[in-house]
Amino acid sequence: MLSNSLTQRILQRFPGKLTYCFAYGSGVKKQTGYNDKAQKDAMIDLVLCVDDAFEWHKRNLERNPHDYSWMRLLGSKIIGEYQRYAAGVYCNTLIPIDKHTTIKYGVIRTQDLSDDLCHWSHLYVAGRLHKPVKTLIEPNAELRNDMAKNFENALHTALLQLPERFTYLELFHTVANISYDGDFRMFFGEKKDKVKNLVEPQLDAFLKLYKPYLQNMLHCIHVPDLSKVCDTRIQQTKSYDSVLEHLQALPKRIQELLNESLPELAHKPDFGSGVKSAIRAINRDNSIRQTLKNIPTAGVFKAIEYGSKKALKTFSK
Repeated sequence: MLSNSLTQRILQRFPGKLTYCFAYGSGVKKQTGYNDKAQKDAMIDLVLCVDDAFEWHKRNLERNPHDYSWMRLLGSKIIGEYQRYAAGVYCNTLIPIDKHTTIKYGVIRTQDLSDDLCHWSHLYVAGRLHKPVKTLIEPNAELRNDMAKNFENALHTALLQLPERFTYLELFHTVANISYDGDFRMFFGEKKDKVKNLVEPQLDAFLKLYKPYLQNMLHCIHVPDLSKVCDTRIQQTKSYDSVLEHLQALPKRIQELLNESLPELAHKPDFGSGVKSAIRAINRDNSIRQTLKNIPTAGVFKAIEYGSKKALKTFSK
């Protein structure tokens, strides 16, 4: 797990000012399906948010040239341009920190992260931030507002897919699944029960994240107890007005993919399936593009090693 001293050692590797940094995944958050050794040895996944990708990569190439594949020979300008394709993230993977610790880090521009959080243009980093993460560098006020919008987006999207009555577990499973639904890597490279394994041990952390936004929706949902996770079912209003309110609050990219007017869709009994199809389309396209984009940034040998480790997850219990 990520101790304070290890956090500082990792952050000190990187140059310049980071506007936000967080760690995620089994290397920092408890998940079922991993024994203690596997959890301890899991790679630590990081996202680094920077204002100027060109300048940051230039300085990082000077400080950490071996983090990069052969693409370092192209220079920071080409790397910064390449970063803007697909989901707007440039990944360096399998970076050794010490004999016990390996990291992968993705670099994203502040502007691109803001767009993804508010509009779900790619759902690549925004989806990771639907779930509990470990913050290493606090976001600025503007990004905090965008992150709040991202949480609201996730709740509206989940409620449209849920029945009239549901549990906390079902709610947060639906929220967590938003970023995985349609992602081709869920069929090759991840445990089959990944979402369940992620959500169950972190139910209290999910409630802590979403409690303020649930409180803002008490006009359309009835939550028996917001102080702790319980088995009592949550009830939501499935009236036309409530459904339309959720649809109108959806992020721009989802609305664009629905292909019909929201008032008309709110009248249909299968409005939830339309939302689900839009999510799958975003995740499918961007997971493929970003994965292909990551092959040259990792280099052939690292790409094979990383892919092999992912494949083992698929077939492990």
